[in-house]
Amino acid sequence: MIKSYSVCACVCVCVCVCQDYLMALSLQQEQQSQDVQWDQLPEGISDLELAKKLQEEEDRRASQYYQEQEQEQEQAAAEAQTSNVERKAKKESKDKDKCMIL
Repeated sequence: MIKSYSVCACVCVCVCVCQDYLMALSLQQEQQSQDVQWDQLPEGISDLELAKKLQEEEDRRASQYYQEQEQEQEQAAAEAQTSNVERKAKKESKDKDKCMIL
């Protein structure tokens, strides 16, 4: 049991480190595409300042992701509502076709 727990903890730490590393690489590529290089950061930038910048970027991207998800959900809800209205209208027209005047 203890061995499996330590393996799980190790995997979790590794995943977190990998995510941070990938975020840093992503930021680096983004800044390179904007002609801003990591080498241009001030020499005296502390790990704390760099971590804050990384966190701000991660927060910005998360916010953007959630906004996109919200928009997609709103669109899906609007499409579903439109579909329901269309189905109801078709059903009503079919029901009217079935009516007979005696």
